[in-house]
Amino acid sequence: MTKVRRYDNRSSLANIVRRGLLRALLPVECLVCSDEGEWLCPDCRESLPATRPITCVICAKAAEDGLCNHCRGVTKLDGAVSLFAYHHQGVQRLIKGVKFGGYTDAISFYLENFGEMIMARLEVKGAVLVPLPLSRERLQERGFNQSEVFCEQLARRYGLSVWNGLKRSRHTKAQAELGRKERLKNVKGAFRVVGGETAPKKIILVDDVITTGATLGEAARTLRKVGTEEIVALTLAHG
Repeated sequence: MTKVRRYDNRSSLANIVRRGLLRALLPVECLVCSDEGEWLCPDCRESLPATRPITCVICAKAAEDGLCNHCRGVTKLDGAVSLFAYHHQGVQRLIKGVKFGGYTDAISFYLENFGEMIMARLEVKGAVLVPLPLSRERLQERGFNQSEVFCEQLARRYGLSVWNGLKRSRHTKAQAELGRKERLKNVKGAFRVVGGETAPKKIILVDDVITTGATLGEAARTLRKVGTEEIVALTLAHG
């Protein structure tokens, strides 16, 4: 099984160093109310409403395992775990802080506070974590893949394995700018599995946010073509 890969990207070392220096010089502040001390202060953390596991994370209908039958069929996912709605201010700022501000240590904070809740909803026996890959262009621009960071932190904390055989076959537009039909078209054929590798039978597919399920669904279709039998999505947020 492929070992956990470091998320540092050499081509973006300057960006990583710059962000690290800024974090060392500036105090950690709550991403919602700006109080010093933690990424989310106790009051703001308590305000986060966890989504019930009997609700579909895509359409919000009643569902088992985080996905209704319709969304399960469309995405080719067997289930989904996503604790919080992205529209909540605290969740949105936390994820944007990670993706665009480079505050990757906020993911460790997220797991310290909510990791046990995630694990209670996941069936991890025999499963392997697979981060949703970025294109080369996006990786060079950002300097790291937030999904890989999430996988690495989760793997270290709970003794799980990570497989990095899923890759992007081409660069795509940002999904946030597109409607549902455009999203499906945008990611069609966007993934590939490294030649010669056999995909794990049971996968936990990891990303930061699930909205329509188009991107994770396309990745799931790619993985099923090479032998994966069970795929559950795990994201920091949904919506």
